[in-house]
Amino acid sequence: MSWREDDARIDRAVEGHLSVIWPWRKVQSKQWTRGRNTVEIPDFRVLEVHPSAQDGGWVYASVGAWRTEADAGRSQEFILLSPEQSDANVELLAMVASAHNDARYRIRENAIIDIGRPWLSGSLCDHILVVEPYFLDEGQDQVQVDGLEISYLWLVPVTPAEAEFGRQMGGHVLFHEFADAGVDLVELDRPSLR
Repeated sequence: MSWREDDARIDRAVEGHLSVIWPWRKVQSKQWTRGRNTVEIPDFRVLEVHPSAQDGGWVYASVGAWRTEADAGRSQEFILLSPEQSDANVELLAMVASAHNDARYRIRENAIIDIGRPWLSGSLCDHILVVEPYFLDEGQDQVQVDGLEISYLWLVPVTPAEAEFGRQMGGHVLFHEFADAGVDLVELDRPSLR
């Protein structure tokens, strides 16, 4: 079997895992066709998971970020929750995957990333905090294929003041502050916690 066939099989496993998490939702595959990721990760795409009546909100999940050189058989994919459908979410996941593909900028849990623009129009959030996807049930945050463990990381939009606090105190401390305050991290126009 060629490496392209192996890659396609792993992509299908990632997609299949996501369809188990959100079985009754419509899923659309999207590609970002501009920027470095089109060359660096040519088969990279984003699954756009439509809202359902039971659990509203859009889910955007990367497929192909795992191709980054794995650390001891482990790699990552990324998930973004959104209150609205937008190609800006696809672009953000492509940007994160592209950065993750560069060893100098490898994305890790509790990292804070300046995205250089508001996450979505009308939002104060122009950074992201990278955390475990606590909204997933146990075991849903990873998939194993051919000895490769692929973990999902959640991209949480944060404001500049929250990002600064997270840089000083740690991303995990910032996330616990969100949890303690009951912040709706998907609310588009939420006020800054800091």
